[in-house]
Amino acid sequence: MKIKKFLKFLNENKAEEIVKLAGEDSYSLDLISSYCVNVDTSVDLTSAVALLDEKTQDKILTLIKKYKFKRKEEDPEVMANTDLNLLEESESVLAGKNLFTCFLKIFTALGYKNIQPSWDLTPNDFLIHYSTEEEDYLEVRTVTSRFKYLDQLLESLQSSTQRARLYFGLRTDLVIEYGITFQDSLHKIGEFRFIKGTYNSLLNSDYLALINFKSFISGLGFEKLKLMCKIKREMLNFNPGYFEEKLKPHIKDEIITFGFYGIGRWDNGVMDETEIESVKNKLKTFLIRFKWSQDIKLSVVGKNFWVYINIKIK
Repeated sequence: MKIKKFLKFLNENKAEEIVKLAGEDSYSLDLISSYCVNVDTSVDLTSAVALLDEKTQDKILTLIKKYKFKRKEEDPEVMANTDLNLLEESESVLAGKNLFTCFLKIFTALGYKNIQPSWDLTPNDFLIHYSTEEEDYLEVRTVTSRFKYLDQLLESLQSSTQRARLYFGLRTDLVIEYGITFQDSLHKIGEFRFIKGTYNSLLNSDYLALINFKSFISGLGFEKLKLMCKIKREMLNFNPGYFEEKLKPHIKDEIITFGFYGIGRWDNGVMDETEIESVKNKLKTFLIRFKWSQDIKLSVVGKNFWVYINIKIK
């Protein structure tokens, strides 16, 4: 009996320490609340934390200390990154190029160096799109705490889920967009125009999260990138006839590929030649209206009930 009372005493003491350390900080309070979702809401916060097991209490305490320590430790970096342009961006509806540099550091801090494009998650209005795996939102906030204005933007977001993905990419309207997605919502944090000057500055960037993106844009060059954006934007309207499924377009070795499943007649996994010619003719008729159609090479391939349209700029 004395041992149980002693353990209860220790739990209550640690609970008081946790709540006191959290104070009025929104991140810390959100963190505590996420672990107390199954606790009776009629009890006060200290009592709710005291009901958690010792291992969970230790985890909460560690996360809060880690968050507070990083925030204090990184204050000089916060000030170094908050120039007048950044301050102006943080107060606008959407941030721009300056805050994007802070955003890229979050990718690196979360372990996403040389991140690869996420073709399966690429929205139709993006040429190329980079996304993290689903991360614990509170862990993301631990990292963003070193950047005051970016952290304030994330703090204002509301979601019913605790998992999130960070993303950035090049849209087909030649705009760089970045933000965060929850399972139930997308929040665009910022965007800025992708002009020749932006292209050059990104190529010269040292941020590790941009390694693959730099390789992608340098491989095509600025003018071909602009044309590739037009190609994807228009090809999304191409209809080859009845199909059951559509592939998310992807780009490899400067070739953009579109795929359609379930078109035409097949015999033992081989598409009828007349069906392939039919798709080719429809494609040529569709593309002839665009001036840039003279600047591309085409191939149409049938394989495993998929028809792939490959387009490469000459």
